[in-house]
Amino acid sequence: MNKDLKDIMNEIEVPKELKDRSTKGIQEAEREWGKTQRSRPNSKVVWSIGLAAAAVLLIFASVEFFSPEENKRTGEGIDIPALELPEQPEADSSSMVSLIVYKGNIYTQSDTTIDREDIRALQGEKLGETIPSIDEWSDQSDYAEEFASTISQASVYSVEGYEESFRIMTLSEENEHVDGMLFEKLNGLTVTRGEDVFGKLKIEGNIKAVQYRSFEGWDSKTDTFQTLENEAAVQSFITGLYNAVPVERTSENDPIGTMRSDETFKELVLNLKDGTEISLILLSDKYVYYGTMPVYFEMTDEAFSGLWNQLEIN
Repeated sequence: MNKDLKDIMNEIEVPKELKDRSTKGIQEAEREWGKTQRSRPNSKVVWSIGLAAAAVLLIFASVEFFSPEENKRTGEGIDIPALELPEQPEADSSSMVSLIVYKGNIYTQSDTTIDREDIRALQGEKLGETIPSIDEWSDQSDYAEEFASTISQASVYSVEGYEESFRIMTLSEENEHVDGMLFEKLNGLTVTRGEDVFGKLKIEGNIKAVQYRSFEGWDSKTDTFQTLENEAAVQSFITGLYNAVPVERTSENDPIGTMRSDETFKELVLNLKDGTEISLILLSDKYVYYGTMPVYFEMTDEAFSGLWNQLEIN
């Protein structure tokens, strides 16, 4: 492992709403998330994933994330180092993220949501129970404990149809009300093309519907989604996305920081047949972002523009 989690977190501008949420119980966190995150017509539950098999992290979902210095471009792609547990965390909530430790790996909250009606169908083997033992005063021994987390107690499961080394989920029940959150491990891997990430999401051949909204709708978190029905444009886009070239995000190179208008920025939501809903950020310069990964993806003009030109805002 190449970099302490503490050091990586110090490089991230964490929104105040996420700092506050990291110390709350999972039920309360989900209620707040539902108010502050995107409002989707079919999203009855927002978990937001982006993390892997038996440990669940509630990640820093900020578009201001910059990659650690150890991200390296090689002839085979960009190496994203594994997040390493800090030897001595600072007693500073600003460097705290919601997380779960599982098999020595860190899983962070995903930028994918799940429909409540499909939670049980995605529920796999039970892996354990989160232990809410980590806060800004925790030491190394707290982080070393299996299923240590910054969320309140919840059951952790594998996710049907997905690799446990990539995605896991938590379930919580209260008064017969079931909520679920997804978590993903998108670190400790080499990204050579889009399929290395989007293939894990099982997008190709599994799209049920596609929705989009403007930057203004995304930024204000209002339900202004429109439906895209051009299947040919969507299929061409997904093929191009799987072949997209990864580009490292740095403080000097992160287009999402400046391309923030309805003319340059769209949110695309892919509703899959298994009930998961994947949010992608599209920028007019043919760039695609997924969650807070320290890379974004550059597509060819043909694959990108065919879909982008269909995203008219009424």
